[in-house]
Amino acid sequence: MTFAEKINPTTQSYSTQEIAEGLKMPAEMINKLKRIGLITPELLSDDHYSFKTVKFIEQYWSANAAKMLNVKP
Repeated sequence: MTFAEKINPTTQSYSTQEIAEGLKMPAEMINKLKRIGLITPELLSDDHYSFKTVKFIEQYWSANAAKMLNVKP
């Protein structure tokens, strides 16, 4: 079961730290996605993301982790 499957879609938002721990990815990668404009935080917080955004982060991370970490396969 993936992190996005475990979380509740009715929850308002998830913090960068919660997402990073759940997806086992560096929090800096989430911040990088935000800096380049792929994701947008919730309106009232610069550090919280919606369920839909968490699902996108999970899919993007699983497809691009090596590239984002600059690791050669």
